[in-house]
Amino acid sequence: KIGHIIDPRTGHPVDHRASVTVVTTRGSYSDAFSTAVFVGGPELARKLSDSVPGTSFDIYQ
Repeated sequence: KIGHIIDPRTGHPVDHRASVTVVTTRGSYSDAFSTAVFVGGPELARKLSDSVPGTSFDIYQ
């Protein structure tokens, strides 16, 4: 199975995560943040959580 989220650094689908769930006070951020964290991983999730109040992430490998 090939994913639909492409890592722009490699040009290949991201295959090392199963899903990312985002909880945020701004619904418009949810889609962008989930895709970004799907590619960027836990480190990016921590940075976004620290810089955007009311935002949290669950990442499933």
